[in-house]
Amino acid sequence: MKKYLLKRLIISIVTLFCSVLVMFLLLNLMPGSPFQNEKLSPEQRALLLSKYGLDKSLPERFFIYLKNLLKGDFGVSYSLAANVPISDLLKAHMPISMILGFVAMVIGSLIGMSVGFFSALAKDSIGDKLCSVLTIIGISLPSYLFSIFFSYTLGFRTGTLPMLFEHSHPVLSSIMPVLSYALPVAAVVCRFTRDEAVSVMESDYVLFAKSQGISGMRLLTGYILRNSLMPVITVIMMLLVGLLSGSMVTEQIFSIPGIGALLTKAITANDYNVVLALTFVYAFIFIAARLLLDVLYGIIDPRIRVSGKG
Repeated sequence: MKKYLLKRLIISIVTLFCSVLVMFLLLNLMPGSPFQNEKLSPEQRALLLSKYGLDKSLPERFFIYLKNLLKGDFGVSYSLAANVPISDLLKAHMPISMILGFVAMVIGSLIGMSVGFFSALAKDSIGDKLCSVLTIIGISLPSYLFSIFFSYTLGFRTGTLPMLFEHSHPVLSSIMPVLSYALPVAAVVCRFTRDEAVSVMESDYVLFAKSQGISGMRLLTGYILRNSLMPVITVIMMLLVGLLSGSMVTEQIFSIPGIGALLTKAITANDYNVVLALTFVYAFIFIAARLLLDVLYGIIDPRIRVSGKG
């Protein structure tokens, strides 16, 4: 197990380094500049490039950036919030996106897994067919359509909830965004849970367990549930990454000051440093989720624990 985890950790570190390298090169080779103000003279623009070290060669800038990154220093914003440390921007915008994403994931996963298992137990019933139709609709529709629907019905038409995010009423302001995130998650998780549970229930070892007189909760928890969890956990973890990193469209609809909205503004302002920092955060969250997923695989299914050969 230790060699298995060590190998996954090394792969994760190398992948993160490659992600930073590729994004640094792409962003710095793109046309345009953070200093596109027409009022700036060529001399002033040259002074700004020199001030931020943008007049150095590309390899030199990358190694300087990498050295600072290892210290936890993302640098400062060039144009979006001039000279403000990017770490301060992340502290101001990340918590709201991560809280909303995590809450939506918990709600969506619990609903999806519960409905999926009950649908599998009632296979081919009217409830199962209705569940299949609803999950297909939920998977097909993007989350921002749910955002627009809730914003119009619960916000504009009835005035039940605030249409835009308000710091004075964070809980009420979070209900519609959380629902917009949670419903597509519930649909995806329900679909995967139902299909995997049906597949497990039709497997030979479950049929053998039934022939031995095992039934009820013992059969459900000891045989069906545990063996259905792995693909479902994989889906949940990948969905969680997307929710924790924020949704640019949904955050714009509800005026949520999250990292999705911050990324949109940084791209518009050509603020390479902020875009690169957010890309690093996204990559780190994704790679950390994959690493955690590998650990959970080893815990749930001991057969996946790799021996000395890796």
